[in-house]
Amino acid sequence: MLWRYRPIAIYSKEANKTFFVYDGTLSEMGRHLLIMVFYDHARNIV
Repeated sequence: MLWRYRPIAIYSKEANKTFFVYDGTLSEMGRHLLIMVFYDHARNIV
């Protein structure tokens, strides 16, 4: 299985959060995958 991805991190000053987005494909299956998470700087949690 080969995972190809492009990570992106965007900080929002208004929300005081950093948003992480990973998208990519499993080349053998041709499926598109999307994962989104955020880090809350005020509460120090993901």
